[in-house]
Parts: sequence; C-alpha cells; structure tokens
Amino acid sequence: MMQDRFKVGTLSFCYPHLGGSGIMATRVANELALGGDGSVMISYEDAKLTEEMKMAGVSLYPAQRIESGYGFLRSTPHTETLTCKALEAIKEKELEVLHSHYAVPHAFVGNTVKDMSGISHVATIHGSDIHTMGDNPGVKATLSWALEKADGVTFVSEYLRRKCIDIYETDFGGVVIPNFVDVNKFKKSQSNEMRKKYDIPEDAVIITHASNFRPVKDTLQIGWSARRLLAEKKYRDKLFFLFIGDESAPDYIRMKQDSTYAGFENSFRFLGRQESVAPFLAESDIAVLSSYREGCPLFVLEALASSVPLVGTNIGGISGIVNHEESGLLFDQGNMDGLIENLRILIDNKDKRMAMGEKGLEVILNGYSRDVVIEQYRDIYKKVVKK
Repeated sequence: MMQDRFKVGTLSFCYPHLGGSGIMATRVANELALGGDGSVMISYEDAKLTEEMKMAGVSLYPAQRIESGYGFLRSTPHTETLTCKALEAIKEKELEVLHSHYAVPHAFVGNTVKDMSGISHVATIHGSDIHTMGDNPGVKATLSWALEKADGVTFVSEYLRRKCIDIYETDFGGVVIPNFVDVNKFKKSQSNEMRKKYDIPEDAVIITHASNFRPVKDTLQIGWSARRLLAEKKYRDKLFFLFIGDESAPDYIRMKQDSTYAGFENSFRFLGRQESVAPFLAESDIAVLSSYREGCPLFVLEALASSVPLVGTNIGGISGIVNHEESGLLFDQGNMDGLIENLRILIDNKDKRMAMGEKGLEVILNGYSRDVVIEQYRDIYKKVVKK
C-alpha cells in the first residue's frame, strides 16, 4: 500500500547559515524529497542548496532582500519577505503543508501565511527558541500565538516540551519528534587520513567539540579544561583538541588566542566552519559539550553515531540522549573539576571509550534513526492536511 505523500514547504534557515535547526530542517526536506514527497525550501536571500539536495529534487525559494535607499526601513524586513516568498511557493508548487523550523520568526511567518492562504502549518521547536527566548517579554506573546495557532506543534526533545509547559502552562498539543542522523554517514574510521592532514600522531587521543560557539555553549570552559590537562606532563604530547564552528564568534576567537598565549597552540586545531563533522568524528576518541541549555543537540547524536563517547553537561537536552556511564559521562554545568575528571577517565581508559562508543551507536539505532523520524513527521502532515 502506497504511503501518504505530501507537498511540503520547509520554512527555515538554510545553508550557508549555521545552527542545529537549519541543519535539521534541510535534512528533513532532503529526506522528504528522496522519499517521494514534494519538497521546497523557503529561506533567506543568500540561501543555497547542497548538491545532495539538488540531486534529491528539493526546490529553493529564497526571499528577496529589500534595501532602503533613503532610510525608511531600519532593518531588512525578513518576516514580510519570507511571507511573500512562501505565498509564491504555495501557488507555484501547490504546497499542502508549510513546516516551520524554529519559532522566531518562522512559526510566526507560518501562521501569517496560513491565515492568508489557508495552507496547513506545522511548527517545530528546536531549542533556544523556547528555552532561551520563550520567557522573554519582548517575544513571549508572539511565540505563544505562533504555537497556539499552528495546526501541529512538535518538539525535538521531551525537555523542550516540559520547558514549554513551564513557560506557557501548555504544550499546545505538541508531540516529541527527535532529531535524527543518517548512520551511514557517521562511522568509525581507522584510516588516519584526518590525523595525517592535521599533523596529529596516530596514538594521540583526539577530543572534539563542534558548535556555533555562542555563550550558551560555554565553550570557554572547554578551553580552560583543555589547558589544565595539557599542563600535566603525561598529557602534554598525548592530547589534541579539535574545535569546529563559527570562526567569527567571539568565544572561538578568544579560545584560539588563549591557546597561543598559554603556549599550547600545537595541541589545538581550530578548523572553523565545516560542511560536515563526520570526517573528524570518524577519527576522534572523545566528544565534549559543556552547554548551559540544549534542545536535541545534533553534535551529540553525530558523536554517538560515530561510536564516540560524550563528556557533556547533565542537562535535559543532553541527559535525555546520553545515559551516564553507558554512552558517556555527565557533569554538572559549571563544574570544571567534574568536566576534567570525566575527560581524564576516558583519556586513560581506551577500553571504556570503546565500550561506551558501542553503546552510543545502539542508542542512535534504537531511537534516532532517519526512517522512523521522517515517518513521524509524515504522520503529523496526515493529521493536519485536508486531502
């Protein structure tokens, strides 16, 4: 029996923008196209499709950039231009459902488009759009309206659903559909190609972090912990730290400067933005994340899919994926001694790293697989679309 297929417009950040919501949204759009659904990305003026998305059949509708020649606009009106572009895509592609990823401004735009066109609208909450901005009086009423009026609401973790209830006293009838990874793209490798490229010894222990380096990630704590470990003679030539992400972020710049000032620059590799972290995780030994708050962090899923154990903060968005002493080690946010001790445990115990890595891959296969998650989204579309 043929499964239901839909014509879906994905309203979100798209490449080259960084951030988990944009990455996840483009992955969902790509998988929908590969599965036979109509798939359109509606995004910003500089958005681009990857070659993979083009091959899958995803279409792109970039919003127009409006510049004022005489100052009547103080900023680019993204809400209005995204709305117009979505209306254009609905008409030309006969879209049946608009799926907004990240509440600000996409869920708000989604409801505006719904009111203007009658299309069904599904909103997905990814993280900081609720746990950081949800209670902000500057946007709280807008966010509440965006979720209340959507035909369907999803959260990428149970932690975010509970956070929504804490703030608004309701989850707006939303359900949890987690992020996913394609395990075929994240595998352990013994090739040592990456190590050779970046001049890292084959027997070194590689500790990797990837993020947007915003303050909520608390990446400076990782840098401080790394330098404390490297100050110990037995670790000086044994440890190498990879940092992947937005090289323009203040915390990234400071970490790079601090490593040089401390005289440990040879033990750090600052790799900037990368299209994929897979080649780096493939040869990594430990992944680390020290965030204050998370939704369903892709870096954690990608590390576990690569059979790399995680050292991370004991917060809802991480502890909902990683069980302490099974697929990683957790520490209380801000407890640098706990972070260092957990790193030390895994650095010194290769067998423990390998056992946790195997367990982490099981976690991904059992709960965060691509096929299961995409079908959960199709189930939501089926409920809201009037065929």
